[in-house]
Amino acid sequence: MRQFNAFIKKEWMEQSRTNKLLILGIVSVVFGIMSPAVAKLTPVIFEAMSQSLSDQGISSIQLGEVTAITSWQQFYKNISTLMIVFVVMASGNITNEYQKGTLVNIVTKGMPRHKILISKLFVQVVIWTLSYFITFFTTYIYTIYYWDNSVVKYCFLAALLPYLFGLWLIAFIFLASTISNNNISVLLFVGGAVALCYLLGIAPDLKEYLPTTLLSAGNLLTGASLPEDFVKATVVTAFTGMVAILVSISTFNKKKL
Repeated sequence: MRQFNAFIKKEWMEQSRTNKLLILGIVSVVFGIMSPAVAKLTPVIFEAMSQSLSDQGISSIQLGEVTAITSWQQFYKNISTLMIVFVVMASGNITNEYQKGTLVNIVTKGMPRHKILISKLFVQVVIWTLSYFITFFTTYIYTIYYWDNSVVKYCFLAALLPYLFGLWLIAFIFLASTISNNNISVLLFVGGAVALCYLLGIAPDLKEYLPTTLLSAGNLLTGASLPEDFVKATVVTAFTGMVAILVSISTFNKKKL
């Protein structure tokens, strides 16, 4: 346990020294503010443009009423971008260690390989959790300040589904990192897995089972979808994520460092 704690501390310090924590923290807050800000400012911008459009013979654009739903819809658009930023920053978490040769020294000092992997996994899960919920609660605070959030259905349940998808991405980052030695390959592997899910989602019978279905959790807010519509995708996401982690540990134990 002492080795585990020491390695987690080392990982956390490394994330801090490379400014990844600072960058993700800033990005998370910005995205959290952007969701209600875009919803609030869009009507103002169009109103300001309406006179100019009228002078050019273009009829004014009629926008629907801006509500808390509008803010949350923007949140689910922004969260996909946050995931991309996170994946890019996490893709080199293990592969950089291969290139520097630092893992060899750690293993020769008696640190079991599975503890190295689990420690790194734990830190990335904590970082993703902090990033995601900073964004969520920033959006939540501003949304309830400006609008009546009671019109939103399943607000917190809907938030958990993209968070779970983010954990799934972490599992596949680690799987790719134990197979490949460079972060470009990791990005291609993870991007390919997501693209494959979208491709399979073309078939209506498969879509409800795919991890990418969790990204449409915003439909819960308006009642367009119900919680039971996401049960199969949640089970498959959790199962495939666990399998990816177990395969990662097995592969890493045999990998030449």
